[in-house]
Amino acid sequence: MKKIALNFGWLLVERGGQVVSALIVSGLIARSLGVGGYGEFQYALAVVLFFSSFGLVCGAEVILPRMVDSSRLKARRVIFNAFLLRELAAGCSYGVLLIFSFFSMGSGREFWTVAVVGLMVFFREPSAVVTTYLQSQSAARVASLLGLCATLGRLLFVVCVYSLGVNNPIYYAFAWVLEACLISLGLLYVFRRRFGRAKDAFCREEIYSLFAQGWPFLVGLIAMYGFLRVDRFLVRFLSSAHELGIYSASMQITDNVNQLAPLMAVSAAPVLIYGSRNESLVKKHVLFLALGMGGLALIGCLSLFSASEWIMGAVFGGEFVYGAKTLSASLLLCPLVFFEAGLNTYLIKYGLGQKTILKWGAAAVICVVVGYFTIPSYGGIGAVMAVASGYVFAIGAGVRWIFR
Repeated sequence: MKKIALNFGWLLVERGGQVVSALIVSGLIARSLGVGGYGEFQYALAVVLFFSSFGLVCGAEVILPRMVDSSRLKARRVIFNAFLLRELAAGCSYGVLLIFSFFSMGSGREFWTVAVVGLMVFFREPSAVVTTYLQSQSAARVASLLGLCATLGRLLFVVCVYSLGVNNPIYYAFAWVLEACLISLGLLYVFRRRFGRAKDAFCREEIYSLFAQGWPFLVGLIAMYGFLRVDRFLVRFLSSAHELGIYSASMQITDNVNQLAPLMAVSAAPVLIYGSRNESLVKKHVLFLALGMGGLALIGCLSLFSASEWIMGAVFGGEFVYGAKTLSASLLLCPLVFFEAGLNTYLIKYGLGQKTILKWGAAAVICVVVGYFTIPSYGGIGAVMAVASGYVFAIGAGVRWIFR
């Protein structure tokens, strides 16, 4: 338990620094671009993040169990071949991203913003395999320090661009590429220090094995990322640019809180869940983890609930105070997100990739159907209702599969 606490402590420090940095960066960009421009910029980020999921052809669900209690030689082989596979997938995802963006946005400023931000897929996802290794060893300190340094680099870049009076989103987009590049270089250095040269680590069979085991989870991850970003798509096409900006600002706060959920799960799961062979004990630990995470999230979101108006004004500026009600509504998503993240460790433990596909695919469909009816009438709050309906289904499905 002490090892879990220390590991999560470092991840929490990293996430805390990233949250503070993200709020400052978002506030500066929002003030520079205005409500509508900020909404368009966040939509571009949402498009990139969705297509970046195509690069997770062998996600942590596949890599992490292979590295728990693995030898140094095996860990090096898994990391190197997973990196190669992800780099190839990143190239494919970037090509699909450009095609989609060109036909949906044209060749204007919004397209070039997506094209620039999209470059980070070549750095972020492939190098993240080293982070997964560090997490499997409950040694998150190095990755946390690298993440903080890269986050600081992005923050300084945005501050410099903002201080120059730039209001073109393309220049701000380079900040995300810089951050991904810095993290990638740092993780490459860590790999070389721990494993040396990897010229003899290439293994075609390992790549085939990673792909064969990972593709069901890849489809599930694509469905999950689609569910997590479809709300931005719906608000963009079913409401106004102003409402998109307000909703994006509200979800920026909520998303920063929700990013703690996978960190808590990935910190506790290797010891509590992945290392156990007793299924009844695994189920007990999964429910304990999910309830604990959901309870902590409920306490946290209630503490922020009454300060919604102040948060929106302080972070994004006076133009965004109108979105306080949307922020209050979106904060109520946090307990659902944390509870589901705890339940999801059960599917990861037993490699239930097909159930992951079904869960997130159905959740995305439910979100679209509910959002189609609620967003035109209620705007951002309608989008929150749509996202909540998807999470309720995902939680119900997870509980049913555990007690089947």
